[in-house]
Amino acid sequence: MRAMADLRRVLTRYDLGPSLAWCITLLPIAIVTTAVALREHPATEALMWRLSLENHPIELTTFASLLLAGVLGIRMASRMGALPDGRLFAGFYALFGVGLVFVAMEEISWGQWFFHYETPESIKAINKQEEMNFHNLPFFHAPFEILRVAFGVGGLVGIALAFVDRFRPISAPPLLVFWFLCIAVLATLDVQNYYEKPTADSIHGIAARQVELLEMLIGLAALLYMTLNARQLGRAPA
Repeated sequence: MRAMADLRRVLTRYDLGPSLAWCITLLPIAIVTTAVALREHPATEALMWRLSLENHPIELTTFASLLLAGVLGIRMASRMGALPDGRLFAGFYALFGVGLVFVAMEEISWGQWFFHYETPESIKAINKQEEMNFHNLPFFHAPFEILRVAFGVGGLVGIALAFVDRFRPISAPPLLVFWFLCIAVLATLDVQNYYEKPTADSIHGIAARQVELLEMLIGLAALLYMTLNARQLGRAPA
């Protein structure tokens, strides 16, 4: 009973109605199950493949959500810095926000897919996709794979911190639990694919075909995290 009371107390911080709260909580499950079903069914496989191409809806959603989340994070850092004892939290939001903006720009290869400029030959020669980005360079590719897992696991840790008043300003909203679980599971399944090519019908093969979806989930989860914590900051302490 006490745990339920603590959970209700935490959720009131974000000033959400029950319907919206449930929608946010369950949305990642709906997204993943729908996307996997469409991607694995022969009749809709081609459609999902097209949606996942560069400069198409899934990637553009990823880019926009990461960029907005990063800007919100930088704004949160400014607001936190103005609060008593808020410098440490301001530093967290500043670092997280700048990191999200960096990843957003990586997602569109620093505007290459918008402006169609050529990749310098020195980078094209070592980039796995001959693009203007870091994450497809051989020495960055593996760390970027691990970062996806770390994002999901870190989000779950952040949810645990929501029940510790000291860390409330940077904790993750508990209603994002399924977002971070889906991200952690998909990212963990996909890590093996970096080292060993999966069979098409294996669970790792399914995860490999959902990498663009995984990145979109990360972007949307980051945007929800920043948006909900900004709402929390704007309210009186619960």
